[in-house]
Amino acid sequence: MCVSTQLGPQGAAVTLKNNIIVSDALQKRLEVFTPAGASLSKWGLGKFFNPCAVAVSPNGNCVVSDTADHSVSVYRGEHTCVARFGSKGSRDDQFDNPLYVATGLLNEIVVSDSNNHCIKVTFPYRIVTEIELKISPLSGSFPFLGESFLKGAVSPVKYRGKCCFPIFY
Repeated sequence: MCVSTQLGPQGAAVTLKNNIIVSDALQKRLEVFTPAGASLSKWGLGKFFNPCAVAVSPNGNCVVSDTADHSVSVYRGEHTCVARFGSKGSRDDQFDNPLYVATGLLNEIVVSDSNNHCIKVTFPYRIVTEIELKISPLSGSFPFLGESFLKGAVSPVKYRGKCCFPIFY
């Protein structure tokens, strides 16, 4: 059974409601289908340059890699982008052609960073407040960031208007 008549399907995942979400690179959007193949919705037009892989986390968020924008976006539902991170480069917090994404049981995001020849893992965002930023990361508050935090190697991203850091391992 052909579920879609899209021009450029790249990735597919099953949602918690057992629907199928497909990334369409040529039309630069995502489309949701029922298991029988009926189109439920199309969204993301204008938000992606080249949506490639798609995954659904255990909490129901949709994770999308964008190979042309060198980024990963996390959506709650179909229209609410709760996080977008990455830029072109080779640092820990950057991507160069992120081809595939997967999610784990703890809602961690696994990204295959194709042109950097590595796999990167980020755990759910930890919101960082200005008060917390004044605490030394080496004192135990941010042991997972270590020296790279002090050197500015981890770039903050906006999450609901607050500063937070994707945590890469």
